[in-house]
Formats: sequence, C-alpha cells, structure tokens
Amino acid sequence: MQIPLLILIGLAIWAVSVALARRFGTAGGSAVAEATLGFITVWFLALATSLWVSVAKGGHPIRDMVTAYALIFGLPAAVAALFKSRIAASPHARSGHTAHDSEGNAGEDRNT
Repeated sequence: MQIPLLILIGLAIWAVSVALARRFGTAGGSAVAEATLGFITVWFLALATSLWVSVAKGGHPIRDMVTAYALIFGLPAAVAALFKSRIAASPHARSGHTAHDSEGNAGEDRNT
C-alpha cells in the first residue's frame, strides 16, 4: 500500500509545482519545463536519501528497496517528462502564446 501512496504523493507534488509555474511563470512552456526538471531532480534526491536511510539504518535488503524505489521514482518522473515534452511540442510553447490573455480572449495573439 505504501508504493501506490508514494507514487500519488510524487504526482501531487509535481502537479503543484506545474500549477505554481503556470500561475507565476512566464508565458509559454519554459516555466513548466523548468518546474518539471526541478521536480524530477528534487524527487530523485529525496528518494535517494530515503533509500540510503532504509538500507543503511533500517537494514532493508538493497535489492528489494531498489526495485520499489525505481517504481516510486520512475512513474511520476515519466509522467512529468512526457507532459514536459508535450508542452514543449505545443504551438503555444513555441510561439509564446497563452491559452487566454489577460482579458480572457482565447487563442488570440497578444503581440500584434
């Protein structure tokens, strides 16, 4: 039960970081991409530290823990990376357009 819960926690942390990047970041996909890369880095470091503590201090076998931690890290990181690549490939990210401008007009170019 702990593995699915930790995967959901990872996805929730990533979703919050993307939401904050969209809210406070620049137009386009660069803020979301940076938030995603930041999440993957922090998530990896947090899980690597937890793995070390589990093996060194908790006495758990490394083979069992690496398998579990690969899944716990891999699923949220893969979802985040896939989302990042889709954002980077979207026309809005390349052109700097946003879905809505400050007046709520969808799809219009604010630069003209």
